[in-house]
Amino acid sequence: MDRRSIAAASALLTSGALAWSACGGGGAPAAMKGGVTNVVFIIFDTTRADRLGVYGSLHPTSPTIDALAKGGVRFANAHANTSWTRPGFANLLTGRYARSVGIYEERFDTLPEDVITLPERLAERGYHTLGLTANPNIGQVFGFAQGFADYRDSAGIWGWMREDGRPIIDTNGVVSEDATWVTDRALALVDANANALKSAPLYLQVLYVDPHRPWRPPDVHRAPVEASGSKEPRYDGEIRYADAELSRLLAGLKDRGLMDDTLLVFTSDHGEGLQDHPGISNTQYHGNTLYDSVTHVPLVLHHPTLPAGRVVEPLVAGIDLTPTVMELLGWPLSDSAELDGRSLVPLLTGDDPERTPWVIAETDFRFNRKEAVIGADARYIWNVDAIQLRQGIYEGPRLLDRARRMLEASPDTELYVGGAAEKAGHNNRVAAEPGRVAEMETLLAAWRSQTPSRPPLNRTRKDGLVLADGTHVPTPGVDPQSDEVVLDPAIEQRLRDLGYLP
Repeated sequence: MDRRSIAAASALLTSGALAWSACGGGGAPAAMKGGVTNVVFIIFDTTRADRLGVYGSLHPTSPTIDALAKGGVRFANAHANTSWTRPGFANLLTGRYARSVGIYEERFDTLPEDVITLPERLAERGYHTLGLTANPNIGQVFGFAQGFADYRDSAGIWGWMREDGRPIIDTNGVVSEDATWVTDRALALVDANANALKSAPLYLQVLYVDPHRPWRPPDVHRAPVEASGSKEPRYDGEIRYADAELSRLLAGLKDRGLMDDTLLVFTSDHGEGLQDHPGISNTQYHGNTLYDSVTHVPLVLHHPTLPAGRVVEPLVAGIDLTPTVMELLGWPLSDSAELDGRSLVPLLTGDDPERTPWVIAETDFRFNRKEAVIGADARYIWNVDAIQLRQGIYEGPRLLDRARRMLEASPDTELYVGGAAEKAGHNNRVAAEPGRVAEMETLLAAWRSQTPSRPPLNRTRKDGLVLADGTHVPTPGVDPQSDEVVLDPAIEQRLRDLGYLP
């Protein structure tokens, strides 16, 4: 990438054509009064947009969400900025990229205390903030209780969190907060804070984890989607189950008088591969890739003053959610000037001529490291992990033989055009369209230059790289009080040249 290309892309960033910072316009609907309007934020974990009826699914998965979308605003082309939970929630709740807040790796990285979250912003303006998660990946131990007056963690943990004292969630369903449990706990949480809510507006954040593996929907929800011909009746059944419990939650909030003036936000942190990518290893789940199956997510906003039934077609991103809520509640746009995302309010009633036609996504999940540019008619993926493996520098302690074979078979870069399915060895247009590849590379280079990586917190000697010559290189940003070795200047420069260090 030459300096002229980076300068040109940087100029686009500065001019606003590619800008992510909020510039907005149009203002909040007149009846949405900031310190009065309640905010209810519902997240279905691991939910693909195309598995919901209002997004085109032919299976009866989502009557509640479909009704909300028909009575509110649906974003047809919303994309997560990552493909796994913790950075996805960081995007949603901070309006910033995962690299901007230092979240990369599942076992270690936490949300820094100095990063301001949406619940913190609401609490500062008098909201009584309540949160409940059924996924331990965004529990208090990882910093996601910031700004909440009352935050309830998952009852169980994933197997890799064995040092935690809670029971392990496994594929047999030993412990899991299913959708019924989540709704019960959410309503109980509201009731426990009833006195505070008499004098303060409510912010309620609830994560239903059911569409995340392990899938074990009640038969009453699996049977209808199975009868409709679903090829993934367990996955679709879990969405239908969570949708039914969302209906019960909203009814319970209405019975408590908390839905008359309420902004309801519904989305997901990422999707699921579901074996949609023949020939590409390890794509049945999420985190490992940046294909449409794991980035295209639902996004619905509902409030009595928003235009009912509006469908917004331009591309939008998870990082746009926090500045959107802030503007809808009437806060000055200057309050969100430091964010990577930009408000979607101009799209609620009309077009936004300054909105970029691209979304940037990234994943740094276990042995995977990838970046992508997502456009309306194209997707470009830069497989950093595969490139580094071929350069002889990726010898991480968790790079098992299976993972190595997967990276060895991966192309350096991928380009898919016109909605072509992402399949290994098929439809990759990198060789056929060098001009478009150069454009995408320029966009990524500009994004990197404008979005420096923040060193992660809480890394240990177990994490890091082992170079081809056997030298151990700890992850940048480890605790300075730990016994980590100091990087040799030559190695530090090598990592900087390869993009590991800013």
